[in-house]
Amino acid sequence: MKLTDREWREATDLRPSTLGLVLVLLAAALLRFWALGQGIPFAIGVDEPEIMDRAVVMMKSGDYNPRFFDYPSFYIYLQMGVAVVRYVIGAMSAQWTSLAQVRTADFYLWGRALTAIFGVATVWLIFQAGLRWGARHALLAAALLAVMPMHVRESHYVLTDVPLTFFVTAAFLLSLRANEHGTAGAFAWAGAAAGLAAATKYNGVFSLIFPLLACWMTAPVRPSRAIAAAAAVGTFVVTYLIGAPYTLLDLPAFLNGFGHLSSLYHSNPALPESAYVIYMKHQFRVAGAGPGRRGDDHGPHPDRARTGTRALGAGGHVLPRVLLVHLPAEHRLRPLPSADRSARRAAHRGRGGVGREPPAALRDSADGAQRPHHRPHGRGAAPAFGAGDQLGPRRGQSQHRVARLRLVRRARPAGQQGDGGDAQSAPARAVPIRERRAASREELRRVRGRRRRLSDRVVAELRAVPHIAGVVRAGIRGVRAHLRAVARGGALRAVERAPRAGAAHPEGEALTTLRPVSWVIAGAAAVELCAREVARRSPLHGIVGVAPPPWLIVAVAAAAVVVVIAQTRGRRSPVAPIFAALFVAGLALQIELGARLQSDGFYYFAYLRSMACDRDLDLTNDYRLLGLGDKTYLFGPTRTGYAHSAWTIGPAIVWSPFFAAAHVVAIGLHESGAEVGTDGTSYPYRQAVCVAGLAYGLLGCWFCFRLTRRMFPAEYAAAAVALTVSGSFMLWYLVKEPSMTHAPSMAGVAALAWAWASTREGRTIREWALLGALAGFITLIRWQNALFAILPAWDAVQQLAAAARARDARAMRRMAIGCAAFVAAAVIAFLPQMIAWHSIYGSWLAVSPLGPEIRWTSPHLVDILWSARNGLFSTAPILYLAAIGLVILAFARPAIGVPMLAAIAVMTYFNASIQDWWGSAGFGGRRFDGTIPLFCVGLAAFGERAVAFTGRHTFAAVTAAAGVLVVWNLTLIGAAQRGTIRIGETLSFDRAWAAQAAVAHSWIGNPFTYPASLVFALRNGVAPARYDLLSTNRFIGDPRQPYARIDLGGDDEWLVDEGWHAPEREGQTTFRWAATPATVLVPLDHAATLRLQIRVHAFAFAGAPPQSLTVIVNGQPAAALAVPTDWQTLECDVAVERWHAGVNTLTLEFAWARRPVDVGAGGDTRPLAAAVDYIRLAVN
Repeated sequence: MKLTDREWREATDLRPSTLGLVLVLLAAALLRFWALGQGIPFAIGVDEPEIMDRAVVMMKSGDYNPRFFDYPSFYIYLQMGVAVVRYVIGAMSAQWTSLAQVRTADFYLWGRALTAIFGVATVWLIFQAGLRWGARHALLAAALLAVMPMHVRESHYVLTDVPLTFFVTAAFLLSLRANEHGTAGAFAWAGAAAGLAAATKYNGVFSLIFPLLACWMTAPVRPSRAIAAAAAVGTFVVTYLIGAPYTLLDLPAFLNGFGHLSSLYHSNPALPESAYVIYMKHQFRVAGAGPGRRGDDHGPHPDRARTGTRALGAGGHVLPRVLLVHLPAEHRLRPLPSADRSARRAAHRGRGGVGREPPAALRDSADGAQRPHHRPHGRGAAPAFGAGDQLGPRRGQSQHRVARLRLVRRARPAGQQGDGGDAQSAPARAVPIRERRAASREELRRVRGRRRRLSDRVVAELRAVPHIAGVVRAGIRGVRAHLRAVARGGALRAVERAPRAGAAHPEGEALTTLRPVSWVIAGAAAVELCAREVARRSPLHGIVGVAPPPWLIVAVAAAAVVVVIAQTRGRRSPVAPIFAALFVAGLALQIELGARLQSDGFYYFAYLRSMACDRDLDLTNDYRLLGLGDKTYLFGPTRTGYAHSAWTIGPAIVWSPFFAAAHVVAIGLHESGAEVGTDGTSYPYRQAVCVAGLAYGLLGCWFCFRLTRRMFPAEYAAAAVALTVSGSFMLWYLVKEPSMTHAPSMAGVAALAWAWASTREGRTIREWALLGALAGFITLIRWQNALFAILPAWDAVQQLAAAARARDARAMRRMAIGCAAFVAAAVIAFLPQMIAWHSIYGSWLAVSPLGPEIRWTSPHLVDILWSARNGLFSTAPILYLAAIGLVILAFARPAIGVPMLAAIAVMTYFNASIQDWWGSAGFGGRRFDGTIPLFCVGLAAFGERAVAFTGRHTFAAVTAAAGVLVVWNLTLIGAAQRGTIRIGETLSFDRAWAAQAAVAHSWIGNPFTYPASLVFALRNGVAPARYDLLSTNRFIGDPRQPYARIDLGGDDEWLVDEGWHAPEREGQTTFRWAATPATVLVPLDHAATLRLQIRVHAFAFAGAPPQSLTVIVNGQPAAALAVPTDWQTLECDVAVERWHAGVNTLTLEFAWARRPVDVGAGGDTRPLAAAVDYIRLAVN
């Protein structure tokens, strides 16, 4: 029997996976160093003081006799060295000045760190040893040890078990290397490692078996087996005595201590054998067990103990369990007898695909026994080639590789050269390295000597072309005939195919086994974080006793996802693992940011709780249970006697599966004794809604990717979605306020947009109905989502117009039917909201009196896009670029870009017409959630054009990027000139950046408010920096608030202009002293006759003349008033003609101003006219 192609690839894949190894070592380090200082100094391990106390005493006293022989002293000496380093560093940092000041507790953390380092290093040694069986086996073995609970736990203590495992593993690895090299020096190194193992813990003496067994099984050994064995034993003794010298120097104490320790293992009369023998038998039985020993009904494996390296792995401590036990018997591959790893690497590099002929030296097992034919379930096995096939140079195969493969084949006995080889023949002799190299050079010279001249080879190849073409044509005809015959028989199935891109990548091969494990890890991370958020319990804490921080769980899940992506690179889309990692990261962020049911989420949740628990839509009791009893406007009885609701029922529908899962969790917590209610209002129900928001948000991101991917390459689509979502308000509503409806709303609109774009070509009646159902469903979630029906409506209008111009009655009738199906499906999907209205208001269509007012005739179009109060572009500049991209797309692909722009324009008008157009206390332009999928497309279009432009103008792009650094320096100079930062002093980055940002803002304003801020500045004669506050906070704009107040000395910096001094306080009154003239800015929404009130008092001193005030509005006098010497309020009316919409200037011109220092009223040198408390304006 021959090796299958899969086994052949596994056997020859001996190249280490750097990515996989790094991830495994990182996981091992995280698990071993996390919570390393836990329990110090009051809850340390029970045996840790046995080592640490003696190490510290040695450091203090200089007496290196441990006088303690329960353990050998080597690890105590290592800990003493660590303690010395710790003391020196502490002394340099002034923690202590003498040894008398230190305590043993000061050294535990560093001592544990040494143990953790030994633990991580052991994982690396396991990987190196496992490479003899293949890279994927090595990686799996290292991963198993990295997460092995016992090894992880023991790596957190200053004990000898983990260092012992390290040295035993080192002895095992060095024994394998000695078996490959066959020199006495190599065996000496293995013996040295075994000696250090014994010097760490007495039972490490058994690791000497490794080099001795390897010496016995290696042929030949230079100079002889006896010398090699003596070298191993000699170095064992020397290194043991170096590590534990007082075993010999204080022999009586050692013998007494060892005798006392051995007495603890004295035979119990009730037991048939001694406890020590029972323990050792158990260890060897578990350690040496494999498929042929424990639980294997087929008996011992016939190939067991026949190959040196494999036999070495069959008897040790933890190594056989990690390296061998996990492999089924038919998959246990043994290394080649010659151990010629370079030849195997050459064979691996030279093969071209799955169907290529494997080298003869790799087809059969090392001892000549033919491998059992392996056929995976459900698919045909790849064909195997006979060992007698010639290994001539094939396409893609070098002469050098052919020579090396022939060398490996010739190194085997004659009985193993073909299929007819004797399965019971003796094992192959390992060819020494020098002989192999000499034979390789001889073979290469022989092959090169047979080379013909180049011209002869070219002529021969040209002559063979007609024959080759005929053979190819005949082969193609034969394959076609065979496929037709098989297809007629109904048994057509793929037997063999060339691997897709990346299928034979060594890292992919090495990570194949880790893929399901990685998915399990990612799933476990998601379950852990979901449990923490919903149940406020940690399953991991219940299992292992610790609850790692969320960031560590995210890191582990991310590493697992990287493994999955690396393994499926080029063969499968990485979308699923990426979204799994994002889900885990989102859960962690929700926990860290304290996401909870809040704001409008209560009103949507009331629907869900009422339907699930009360089986009705009367929200009266639900509002009170949710803490909304103080909202009296909710409880005004409707026509049906129910409480009011101005909110949609759709979120309750999409949240219901998560609510049901939370109910199960709540019942479990309640039955376990926790104070958790099962009435639908406790924290499991509320937090489940947050998880639902994250899940639907990521679903929306997936639909956004699918939509964008239809028009742009995958990398552009992925980048556009990631940048748009993370660079806008949507991120906030995924991780901070996920109980709002914005995440499911975005997901629904993304699904509609994707379905619309996917069915534009030849849309059927069923597809029109699907679009209608989606349109009705997203309207259930947010009312304004109905406006996105403009996307399919645009297509319908265009197609109807085209059919009318062509006088195609059939097309017009078909389109009319499609539109009717759309409307009917939309009404059916919207039916739940109509039922809710009927239950609450007694009408199938209703408008709640609680909803915000829609002012269709006075929209704040400029404000909603560019204002500093939740303006769409000013708060999310990434959407500015996306909008530019949509304009580009509208010109490049009008059939797609124009309806998208139209939908965004209509949504902008609607949101700008809402009474609280800024979205109340929301984050950013939250009411534009449905436009996010369209902005993703726009950002991809912008990115594509930007990449093309920078490719054509690389120098200009680099120069512009460098110019940003010049601006940085100029703003730093400006901040220094203003005195906001002091030259030569230490300056933190945040302070410097704040000062520089203030300078840049004073120069150019907010660039993300362009062009609105530039137009505003030109129209009102102010700097662009004034736009942020003056444009948005216009007075008398709200009919319900027809007044305004300028509180001088309070929050007035954005309104005061020239002529004012610094704010002051007099009791509870804040004010500013004014010189003459003093000007304030008055931003008005519109012109009107205003009543002006000024609370003021004049600067008084002995002999002061009467003070008077002239009120000047926009350069024109409006009133003249006398100013008293005590606080009084002056009033006057200013006609509508004096004002205009926009920024007005109100100037207070006093009759005189004096300096107190000049009139004997103090040392103040400021010119003072009057103190002003406030200026109030009201519509008259």
